[in-house]
Amino acid sequence: MRLGKDNFYVELQLGKHIASVLGGAMGGFNVLPSWLFEAQVKSLKGETVQISSLDFWETVSTRCENGCTEIAFFGNEKADGISIILAFSLDDGIAWRVKVINESGEWSVMSVNYPTPVLKKEEYDLFVPRFGGRLVRDLGKADYSYGNDYPGTLTMQYFAVYSGGTGVYFGAEDETAAIKNFRVDVKNGAFSLNCKFYGIGATQVGNSFDLGGVMRWKCFEGDWYDAAMIYKNFVCKKAPWLPTHSRPDTPSRFKKIPFWISDYIPNTEYQGNNKPMLLSAGSDVYEPEYWYKAPLRLQKELGGVPIGYHVYNWHKIPFNIEYPHFLPAKDVFLENAPKLRESGIYVFPYINAVSWESRDGEMGHEINFENTGKCGAVTLENGEMCYANYPQMTRSGHNSHLVPMCPSFEVWHDVIGGVAKEMESTLPIDGIYFDEIAAHPAHPCYNPSHSHLPGGGSYWVDGDNRMMEKIAQGKPRGFYYFTESCAEPYMKHFDGYLTWNWVYPEDVPAFAAIYAGYVQMVGRVTDGKKKDDLDFFKYCTARSLVCGQQLGWCKADIIWRGEWLGFLKNAVKARLELTDVFNGGSMLRPPAVKASLPRIVTEAGLDNRGNIVSESAVAGAWYYEGETVIIAANIGEEKQSVALQFSVREYNLLGKKLPNGLTLQGDKCTVLANLNKNEIRVWRIK
Repeated sequence: MRLGKDNFYVELQLGKHIASVLGGAMGGFNVLPSWLFEAQVKSLKGETVQISSLDFWETVSTRCENGCTEIAFFGNEKADGISIILAFSLDDGIAWRVKVINESGEWSVMSVNYPTPVLKKEEYDLFVPRFGGRLVRDLGKADYSYGNDYPGTLTMQYFAVYSGGTGVYFGAEDETAAIKNFRVDVKNGAFSLNCKFYGIGATQVGNSFDLGGVMRWKCFEGDWYDAAMIYKNFVCKKAPWLPTHSRPDTPSRFKKIPFWISDYIPNTEYQGNNKPMLLSAGSDVYEPEYWYKAPLRLQKELGGVPIGYHVYNWHKIPFNIEYPHFLPAKDVFLENAPKLRESGIYVFPYINAVSWESRDGEMGHEINFENTGKCGAVTLENGEMCYANYPQMTRSGHNSHLVPMCPSFEVWHDVIGGVAKEMESTLPIDGIYFDEIAAHPAHPCYNPSHSHLPGGGSYWVDGDNRMMEKIAQGKPRGFYYFTESCAEPYMKHFDGYLTWNWVYPEDVPAFAAIYAGYVQMVGRVTDGKKKDDLDFFKYCTARSLVCGQQLGWCKADIIWRGEWLGFLKNAVKARLELTDVFNGGSMLRPPAVKASLPRIVTEAGLDNRGNIVSESAVAGAWYYEGETVIIAANIGEEKQSVALQFSVREYNLLGKKLPNGLTLQGDKCTVLANLNKNEIRVWRIK
């Protein structure tokens, strides 16, 4: 059986007892032989086996109805009583649905992989939805492996490979945002993507379920941007997490913030040496009043612009210890936060909204992990609790032991809701940062006492969204909520995402191309090991600007770093001028950039490996209410010439009067400009 046609087709072998992918061609890639699906099943005795379309089945049958073809597998030789039903349609690429029917009294279906082909080509690039989006280049020449659970570090549900102007998109277009594991493996040029759907009711015999959404295979012309537009089409049509564009529910004053800082209030004797490790470059080295005096000085230097201030360590408990008992606040916070707010610096304190510290009972908290939190802990398949160790120390000398709460645990909703309500009614603040929600990987939870079925499903996303929806019902007028990182299915209940971790090689703004205007994207971290790297700071700040992010998330001590401050002033001014564009517009394909100065080469931030390599100019483009906006920033160390090139049609410039410096040749438009050191230039074409 052949699915598709021309340069996008796959050949299936459908026998009476077995089925497989024989081959085919997709967007210039060869399709290699492989299974159609694979599943993991587990018996009551604890035996685990893999089953697939390549096994012997009592019956493999097909039928067609209303434009949909169904391939049904009945009676597996390894695990009797389990049937797998695949159904595909050809209306927009090849879209697969998968159903599991388990009539066994012995076996449980632990996971099923969506159908995905194995492709091969001599050279190609791969898009991975890691944080904001990342490319892995030249994969025909090198092996590569990467895997993670969604939602979490993997923020969206699609991948793409492309070469020579054509590619293939693979999207698990699941509007329920159920827990999945994606794994990419490339070996000898062969690309395989395994998308594992964790079984709903896993560990229970006879569990039947449908895999969420569809797995869509689609050929496209272009690169990562075109693949992002395919996924955006799904999001705009079906994603329940999508809020109203331009976010009328977010107070306008917060949508106008051009720049953010972060820092922590110095430790008290009770807090010991516990501190947020990546944030210790500010308050540790200056006088105790630095945390509020330096931001006030910085704001004056920047012309009195509004600043968002992400404040850590405002509470009396030690960092990462005694969570979730964040109140009461330190007296110095209560005394000095009002000074910041009076000046137009918005104060947003941190709390952790995912994890309970397991030894909080040592300090006499009446409601603690042992008597309450343990009941809601995420439980692994082997019955053990999920947890993470951190370097901070308890009073008894143990490392911090943070246990993620299952989002279905209603008691946790009440705990975090209670903390938020008391903070909002008693503290001088403008909103709250709920740490980890859009960053923590979703774990299948197997606790049989929880309200959800064990294993997979959408309860992780549903639980966190239910908690935030309940908290938001009491949200004071004019408050702002944000969370860590940018996993897509939580954005409806947050005004902002802290995009601090977009500091890796080959980053592309796929998340921004899809979700700009739907959520504020806050900054990139330029502190820690990268604090003294000017190239890194200018690159990250310029990239934030052209990607529509709010700038910064660095320390206020930039006030004493002249080279850094000089570039920042220009970037903040441009960000303010483009506020409406970034809130109400859409990102165009970034222009190709060629700069006369040598490329910038700098080590990636955080724990990312490799170097960031960039032209010494950074550019982006947006479309807003009939206006095309092009932005270019010189991040080199002297004046230089810059050339930008893009499509007249894509940039909506047909028939428009172009400003000086723009020349046309067919569909190609070229911008030539001489940019001074630190200059940021904006072209607005109506």
